[in-house]
Amino acid sequence: MPATLQSDRCTITACQEIAEQLRARRSEIAGVLLARVDDISSDDAAKASPDYAQGLRAAIIAAVDLALACIANEDAWTEPVPAAAIEQARRAARQGIGLGIVLRRYIAGSARLADFITEEFDRSDALSNHPTLRHALHRTQTALLDRLTATIAEAYNTELASTERSPTQQRAALVTRLLAADYLTPAEQAQLNYPFEGWHIAVIAKGPCSDKALRTIQAHLGCELLSVPAPDGSHWGWFGSQRGLSSARLEEHADVTLATGEPRRDIAGWRLTHHEAQAAAPFASQRPSALTHCADVLLEAAVMRDTTLATALNATFLVPLEDTRAGGATSRETLRAYFESGRNTVKAADRLGVVRNTLMKRLREIESQLGRPLDTCAAQVEVALRLEALTTKDPHKHRAQSPPSRNARSRREVAGAASIGPRQAHS
Repeated sequence: MPATLQSDRCTITACQEIAEQLRARRSEIAGVLLARVDDISSDDAAKASPDYAQGLRAAIIAAVDLALACIANEDAWTEPVPAAAIEQARRAARQGIGLGIVLRRYIAGSARLADFITEEFDRSDALSNHPTLRHALHRTQTALLDRLTATIAEAYNTELASTERSPTQQRAALVTRLLAADYLTPAEQAQLNYPFEGWHIAVIAKGPCSDKALRTIQAHLGCELLSVPAPDGSHWGWFGSQRGLSSARLEEHADVTLATGEPRRDIAGWRLTHHEAQAAAPFASQRPSALTHCADVLLEAAVMRDTTLATALNATFLVPLEDTRAGGATSRETLRAYFESGRNTVKAADRLGVVRNTLMKRLREIESQLGRPLDTCAAQVEVALRLEALTTKDPHKHRAQSPPSRNARSRREVAGAASIGPRQAHS
């Protein structure tokens, strides 16, 4: 121990009392410290990696346990730095998390732990009789932090030196940092070889030869391309140009699904268009087209972020379909064909393999169950169908949630007084 903290029996007893009180709050302390260190960086790669998040929690708990052990018993000072903390430092180096972020997290966690120690002093009359103990504990905690950070930095740098990254991996790490608003040196920006001034369109490509598809689009657009592999096997791409770009000029490619953001400008726009592409990506595999623009699914993406609204949308526009004579599955299939045919009833009937009159009867009954013309709620119904296809393995099992039949009857009465939207549908 750096100083003779436990010099007498009273002091030993006081230290043990503090340690026990803090151990009783161990889960609370770990939760608060984890929240605090998470605030240090919004690094997307760190948050997207389950093993990193789990390792961070294990390292925090191990560090707290060591700190409390050092308070309770000066012999614990000779204990080695916890293996969980060392492994987390190595993991950070492998995943491209900056050493500065790692060390700042330990410093922030130590400061927050000091607040808990202060709280225990303030709430205990017995501890108020040891005015010098508070300062001694502070010196001990500072010395422990110095030992922790030195060991962590050594483990990090050793791992970094032993991990030889390919140029592609280095570019991906730089892109991840830039998306998290981390600072890149001019030399690091030069490695990306991409103009961040001007206009950008982000694309997420998934499928065989997705990188090749991005380069084909680049040649078609006649612009710059920044492309890196993503953790999920897709490719993140940005098309950049000093002149304006149009997402309408993007092409579809066989066996590759493309999700794209909107044209945005400068570095803030470079980040925004990527977030838009990420929002569109979950819908790309659910749409007839292999190219999904964020603008076309923006409403679905927004609703999907709010589970309560998504549930309400389903309950309002899909659950009532279970009461139709054709059944919920057939009614959903009818609506999908109707929307995918641009609300053209002739094309929709042909797609379903039924005559137009059958289609019209189904649509009128659907309106009766919904209690409103489809013309007034088509957008909501279509969004509900898309969300269901995206989030539900069996989208037709909703009978348990169906409203009482008297509500269905009420809806039919309302619909009887309303105009039938599909009657005006173009043929």
